Amino acid sequence: MSFCKISTITVFATTLAAVIVTTPSVASATDCTTGRNKRAYDAGVLTGKSIVNQAWNGVGQDPDAFDQFKVTVENAVNTGIATIAVSADDYVQCRAKGLAQGSVDQIGEIQGQVTSTCLLDGDMWGEFSADLYCALAIAFDGLDVAGLLPNPPDGLCGATFETSCHAAFSTFATTPLNQCVDYSVGPAFVETEQNMCIY
Repeated sequence: MSFCKISTITVFATTLAAVIVTTPSVASATDCTTGRNKRAYDAGVLTGKSIVNQAWNGVGQDPDAFDQFKVTVENAVNTGIATIAVSADDYVQCRAKGLAQGSVDQIGEIQGQVTSTCLLDGDMWGEFSADLYCALAIAFDGLDVAGLLPNPPDGLCGATFETSCHAAFSTFATTPLNQCVDYSVGPAFVETEQNMCIY
């Protein structure tokens, strides 16, 4: 497997995790730890893990088919978030937060299984986390979504992780094709990029 392919796999996993998981330093005002909101979060986690597992099985668990895996996961996660974001109430936010976290957790598990390949490099993680940020910002129409973003998975890798993550995050989010330009300015965007690219 070429270094370029390994780098791409690593960046994707890292990016996905950043977008999906909420970092402790930007905890959401929405409490997803009790009652109905906890059930929504847990259901979202299961959905996120299922999305990633289905995509991974769909490419025969082949790291060489990572590009196809990445596109499938990104599309499914975006569709899942858009589908559940029918309102901005706490239950819906917790469901979306869980979906993001479950996706990132499962990508981290895959990285653990494919130990000879760096799936979670800075480019991959930067792009994936920006994709998650944009999916959430668009679905919730600019609501401060920093608290809905996932914590990055374990197993992040790559010698220039932070630099490449910042570049990929910013490039992805500010590309007009991704329909996220309106949400890629201001303190929430800057804070999200910083939190997602810490190594």
